[in-house]
Amino acid sequence: MDGEQWGMISEQDVRMALRETPAEPLPAATAPRQTRNTKSETVSFRDTLNQIEKDLITEALRKTGGVQVEAADMLGLKPKSLWKKI
Repeated sequence: MDGEQWGMISEQDVRMALRETPAEPLPAATAPRQTRNTKSETVSFRDTLNQIEKDLITEALRKTGGVQVEAADMLGLKPKSLWKKI
């Protein structure tokens, strides 16, 4: 999976792991934002990806009752990789 190669989990990786199909668009928080005029309103690409990854890990842990080995498997990661991300 692409996410595992680069150390990041993509939405596609999780959907494949959970065997879900896209049912609705991305929430506004993860959707691309319009270009802003002020520097204080810009969104960091890295911060956005980190937040998405955190949300995906949190959801996998919720679905597995906090069992990290199962969550790692669900996300297509090795347990040690998930542990490092947590």
